[in-house]
Amino acid sequence: MKLSNKSRQILTLISKGHSYEQILSMHRDFTYKDIFSSAQEALELEDPSATGYQDRLAAIKQKHPNAYEPWTQQQEELLRKMHHDGAPIHAIAAALNRQQGAVRGRIRKLGLEE
Repeated sequence: MKLSNKSRQILTLISKGHSYEQILSMHRDFTYKDIFSSAQEALELEDPSATGYQDRLAAIKQKHPNAYEPWTQQQEELLRKMHHDGAPIHAIAAALNRQQGAVRGRIRKLGLEE
């Protein structure tokens, strides 16, 4: 088994010191999930039985179904509205089925004050 082209691209950018945010801004078709999957793919080349990442991702997605998924326009609109209305981060995260850190990151990305 060898690395997919996408994983090779992502891991090359990481090896050059690019942050996840830089990678995502350079390649709009990449997601956080792609980055993490690239790391898992590389680990599986070394140890095909390595499933820790998949287990952690499944546990996170069980609690936050939209974790690591691309943001939709509707989700961003709801985030803007709830944030404008003064909703706390935990309430916004719950409404969007996302982790609180993802909501904080999107607030920053959209240029909204937390």
